[in-house]
Formats: sequence, structure tokens, C-alpha cells
Amino acid sequence: LRSKTFLQRLEFGANVQFARPNGPLPQTSNWAAQAAYKFSKKGSLGIGAMYSMGMGSGLNNIRITHNGIGFRSFADFKLKGSFFINGGFEQNYNAAFNRITELNNLNRWTGSALLGISKKYNVSKKLKGNLMLLYDLMHRVNVPATQAILFRFGYNF
Repeated sequence: LRSKTFLQRLEFGANVQFARPNGPLPQTSNWAAQAAYKFSKKGSLGIGAMYSMGMGSGLNNIRITHNGIGFRSFADFKLKGSFFINGGFEQNYNAAFNRITELNNLNRWTGSALLGISKKYNVSKKLKGNLMLLYDLMHRVNVPATQAILFRFGYNF
């Protein structure tokens, strides 16, 4: 990696996470974009932003709504083969909003400390996929409580 420039070490990606469903469809989905700096063959550090989209409460009531936004930081370290340990911190606004000024309400922001494992695989020469299983160490502290186990899938370019 020493021969690569700063820009060549950057990896851009996106991932999706669905909330636990109460019916046949999940109620929300989180769409994230991220950028990571690969500091060695075994590790990278990154930041990202998330948009939470509400999808209604079932097949009879499908509605797209703004359900929140979030910011995240993360670290990835290679364990063995294509398995990585993944950890990070997030700050999420977990409430529906209609105006940007509503995001000033600090009581609606919740923090998460995530730790888990990820599996990376090649989709093509330039596209890599990843699956992440994460545990939120702060899920009991948040009001309202957040999900303890998170599953995310995504792609890096």
C-alpha cells in the first residue's frame, strides 16, 4: 500500500439495514453511504451518513416517510481470510421529521456503540460485497430502546 496515493487508498461504499418487521414488510430501512481509508492490508477506518426511510405499516398502508438520519464512524480489522471484526460509533436521529430545523432537538438523537463481524466477498473485479452482523452495546440505554442485533449488507467500490 505504500506505493498508493491517499485517494487510491479510499474505498467508497453503501449499505442497507432493515428494521425488525411487525408484519410481512419491514417498517423502516436505513440507507448509508460511507468512505473508508485503508491504512494497511488488514485494516481501514471510515465515516458515513445514513438516511432512515419509513415504508408504512403493512401491505395495505405503504407510505414513504422521512424517519431519521445518522452519522457513523467505523473501523475494520481483518481476522482470517475474508472475515473481519467491525466496530464503530453512531449518532442517529430516530424520529420522523418534516423540516431540517426539527433535527435541533437533541433529545431525539441516540448513540450506538457497535461491535461485530463482517464477511467480505468479490462480486466483480471492481465491486466487493459485505455482510455484517453487529451488536449494539448501548441498545438498553437508548430511549426508546433500539435493536440489539443489527444485520447490514452492502457494497464497496
